[in-house]
Amino acid sequence: MDSMAALALATEPPTDKLLDRVPTTKTEYIVTKDMMFTILGQTIYQTVVLLIILFAGPTIFGIESSAGHDSWTVSNGLHFTIFFNTFVFMQVFNEINCRKL
Repeated sequence: MDSMAALALATEPPTDKLLDRVPTTKTEYIVTKDMMFTILGQTIYQTVVLLIILFAGPTIFGIESSAGHDSWTVSNGLHFTIFFNTFVFMQVFNEINCRKL
């Protein structure tokens, strides 16, 4: 997932506004209040969505639960596949939304 974040930052074109910005002091916090609220909000959002998919996903999607199986099959692996893909997509969208924060 780090490669997607690096691409999101590397492909952003530079602007002249960056040169007008005042330098920061050594004592200034790296994470601002706006960033902290965004991080906490995204954390709560992702946790709630993933917990819903983990515990209520089989009922919502009408599939077999992947919990408690010793071996992987297509039918019981679908649940955790949906869970993982949801996590990855939420991370990608978060990276795109936060690139200018």
